[in-house]
Amino acid sequence: MKLPVFTPILLLTTIAPSFAADRHLAEELVEVTRYADVVDASVETCVDTVRDTNVEADIQRMPELFGGITPASPLWPEARQAYLVYMESSCYTFDKDKAIEAVVREYAAGLSNSEIQSVLAFYETDAGRRFRDAGKVANSAANREAIDKSSMHSAYNDYIREIDRLVGEHLKYVSVLHDSN
Repeated sequence: MKLPVFTPILLLTTIAPSFAADRHLAEELVEVTRYADVVDASVETCVDTVRDTNVEADIQRMPELFGGITPASPLWPEARQAYLVYMESSCYTFDKDKAIEAVVREYAAGLSNSEIQSVLAFYETDAGRRFRDAGKVANSAANREAIDKSSMHSAYNDYIREIDRLVGEHLKYVSVLHDSN
């Protein structure tokens, strides 16, 4: 007897959910692990890093950073402030709600109910609570250590050189168009 084509699909759709966890359990896991606190700590670390930024040192490494405006310029205070505002605002571009939703979704898809319940049971122990709390501190330390400003500056310098090259090419193109008219 030949099975209809939809039978394997029907079987997959009825069997697959048994491997996935209940969404409410996944939400509970995200809550217990305090993932939102980890995200908040990451933003705080970013803001602290920006506030510790030595703009004058940055401009020495990358003179083109402010398009030629230097600490000697009367526009320096405004350029410096604009840079710091931009840098700090970039710390807040992370959407915590979307991140939490993604973690819940992946936990629900990747773990079974019994696996999540085992992890939840661990977090109810003293060791689990200490692990969670230590994880937040460790994550903040990792964020601070992982920020490689010299690589950021190098990438920015490469970007500026490429933009300068492209602007030069563009000006040649515009000049040719203008001369041909």
